[in-house]
Amino acid sequence: MRRLIDHHLPRYQFVERHQRIALARPAQCYQALLELDMSRSPVVKALGRLRELPMRLTGKPTPKLGGSLGDMLKAGFILLEADPPGQLVLGLAGKFWRPVPRLVKLPPASFASFDRPDMARVAMCFEITPVGRRASRLFTETRIQCHSPAAKRYFGLYWSAIGIFSGLIRWQCLTAIKLRAEKYSRMETHS
Repeated sequence: MRRLIDHHLPRYQFVERHQRIALARPAQCYQALLELDMSRSPVVKALGRLRELPMRLTGKPTPKLGGSLGDMLKAGFILLEADPPGQLVLGLAGKFWRPVPRLVKLPPASFASFDRPDMARVAMCFEITPVGRRASRLFTETRIQCHSPAAKRYFGLYWSAIGIFSGLIRWQCLTAIKLRAEKYSRMETHS
């Protein structure tokens, strides 16, 4: 399988990967991914409030963080590419390690070549592959490329503080996708 993320961010300094197995077909898992809404997750709510605090204190607009794919796009992520029901890749560019993040809105075609020295890029993929006849492997990978030693240093400090929470959010996302997809699978079996 050609990995879409490799086209958008082939080189990176930081990476995070997680996976789950769902007892559902890839199409059911992809539908669950599109419907993903983490707004009820206590962990996502708490981390979102913490992340929004500097913006609130400075009077900056606070986008809703992390509830759904739509919320992520409104908050600054870019839909780089999708190949249903197997892959979806999102991107983000800017200085997201700052208390009030400075994001750059890029057209998807410009993401791979963006290389401002004081900034970084993040690509996050969701991949769904069949495992046997009625199961799927859910996989997420987040890659970060910093475009200067200073950006790498700043991001490294930020990542050391939030990396574990980022992983927890990814794990909860995969679990939510798995549970919804398995519900679709049970409904199909019983109909």
